[in-house]
Amino acid sequence: MVSKNEINLEELKKSLKEETKFDIELKLNNNQTYYNAVEDAYFYCLDVKDANSYKDLNLKIYAKEKYKYIIDDEKYSTEKGFFIDFTKPVDVIIYNDKEYWQTQIKFSNLPIVNIISAYEVPPYYQETDFQIYSPNYKDKEKMQLIETKAQMKIRGGTSWMFPKKQYKMTLTYGEKKNNLSFLGMKADEDYILDAMWNDYSKIRTKLSFDIWNQINSYNVSYDEIDIHMEYVEAYMNQQYHGLYMLKEFVDWKKLGVKKFNETNTGIVLKGDEYADWNQETYEKDKNTDFVLRIFNEVSFKSIGLF
Repeated sequence: MVSKNEINLEELKKSLKEETKFDIELKLNNNQTYYNAVEDAYFYCLDVKDANSYKDLNLKIYAKEKYKYIIDDEKYSTEKGFFIDFTKPVDVIIYNDKEYWQTQIKFSNLPIVNIISAYEVPPYYQETDFQIYSPNYKDKEKMQLIETKAQMKIRGGTSWMFPKKQYKMTLTYGEKKNNLSFLGMKADEDYILDAMWNDYSKIRTKLSFDIWNQINSYNVSYDEIDIHMEYVEAYMNQQYHGLYMLKEFVDWKKLGVKKFNETNTGIVLKGDEYADWNQETYEKDKNTDFVLRIFNEVSFKSIGLF
């Protein structure tokens, strides 16, 4: 490995054949990186509060053949690795005696999700491959790439018509469901990718649940019913789809609902529609059975028993 000041890049390129991809594994600080073929770039996630901070990173190439590389950055140091600005991609030239490949390393302070699907995800369940690249929450100095199969569909009532879709997914392993923990959340097979399309701030949902979790922490009886979620950058077949919220799915398991038996006979209901608001009817019924009438007019889904 050499700095660009020690070699003439143009002369190097002229003397070698250019390739579009090498069969290599690229690691930073001995951590796996995530390669995106569409952007032709390696991604490295950072668990840092300040995305504009700097850090020394060491690059290593693992391959059957021996390769050298050039970091096209004046801050390169052979002793410390390259001293990098995380807000900018790093140009890397990888080469041997015959050929070279020019690629990039990009940095993200958010986990990266990639959904691999043969077709566009429909409103009904379809099998996909799901990948998530993120810091390891048990050891935040380490990166991890988790890959699994998932049954996935577009989620929502009116929101499924938004240009940016939200998704519900159930992780699978063969014919069985697959419990996995993402981003420090409790292991489960069901997750939601929330597009937050109609939340221009992109903080409303997260802030609301964080407040709920804080209030709920004082309730000893229900301290297990915290709803966790994390921001991610989402890709579909390596095409960038934007900022999403990966969050836990609220169902009978999350609510601590038990199976039906002689003592567990209650029903947990979820509102499925809204009753029409009518001011005249409200004024007429507000002192009598308005609430009960609204309850009767709204349709409900049963999501469990307790």
